[in-house]
Amino acid sequence: MKLKIAGSLMLSAMLVFSSSAMAQDSTVDVSKTELFQTSAAVLKKHGLTDEVISKLGQDIYPLTNEIKTKNLTKEQINNYIDGIEKANEQQRKVKENREKGIVDESVQVTREVVDGMVTLSNGHKIPVPQRNKGSEDKVSPAGATAHGPYYNVDARVGFNQVTHWVDLPWVYSTTPRGIIPYVLGGAYVTNWNNSEYFGGADVGAFYEWGVWKLAINGKSKAGNNYWTQSTKELPGGKIYLNYKVSADNQLQITASDSNYVYITSISYWFPDIYLKADGSNVEMATGFSMAYKNVNSVNDGSFLRHGHIYNASVYSPSWYSLMDPSVVVHEQKKGTPIEISKINVSTMANYHDYYVDINLN
Repeated sequence: MKLKIAGSLMLSAMLVFSSSAMAQDSTVDVSKTELFQTSAAVLKKHGLTDEVISKLGQDIYPLTNEIKTKNLTKEQINNYIDGIEKANEQQRKVKENREKGIVDESVQVTREVVDGMVTLSNGHKIPVPQRNKGSEDKVSPAGATAHGPYYNVDARVGFNQVTHWVDLPWVYSTTPRGIIPYVLGGAYVTNWNNSEYFGGADVGAFYEWGVWKLAINGKSKAGNNYWTQSTKELPGGKIYLNYKVSADNQLQITASDSNYVYITSISYWFPDIYLKADGSNVEMATGFSMAYKNVNSVNDGSFLRHGHIYNASVYSPSWYSLMDPSVVVHEQKKGTPIEISKINVSTMANYHDYYVDINLN
């Protein structure tokens, strides 16, 4: 559905798309880097032309990574490229609609978060994660209920893209709209040593009313909180996720299936923080969470089980790496002491391959 917005009828959610403080929407030219040249050489051996490679830009890094580690077939390579093109076209349309004052809710929906809750397009009101590092995490006394337990792995500043596979967890919520499971990564504006935060977004997927969908939970420098979700559902099972700072102040997440076939993508634009496209002030993260609001007990029987993130890699304009100890700065269970006690993590391979269970019982 497309709506032309004018004057006082403008939705508050459109603040995130305001054209009054336009981002530069610049991309990073990586074509002269050694990594780009070596990656391009790999792709040429698989039949890609210079024209295609040039259009892909930094997106050739995760593609080359998958080719090297998974020995992709020609069909899978074509699927991957098709997904990049569709995601970039979707983002271009979001930018164009923002500049023209048009709300197009056919692919993604944006809403304002009020007091830790967002009203979805289906009318359901759910809690969102309150861990997006736009401000200090709230600290609650031992035994208290705060915003929900979560586990995250953070890369050191300097990367602008993350890819990983995820086996979507087996989940159950005793309070269907009060306790919401999340695959919870992120992109946050930080300083040189990842010790201060100035806004950013949780990025991943959420489970509500029996389905998974993509989500970006963004917080601006001024503290305004906006939620963007996909309209298309994710299939259960194994999903390939790619989230990146695709331009200055622009965040994008793309989901593909086990054969790299594009499922859907969404993007989010920050009006008042400087999320740099080259990743020089960005902390990228992966993780899982159970978010709740107005819940009196953390023993109600809800759970997130067998969430599995693996082959997690981070990318900068000049190099990429598995999310191993050489690039990880934080790896932590978070929440109140009683919330933390509900989290179990099994690390298979130094942060880039791990299982998470969160059992509220």
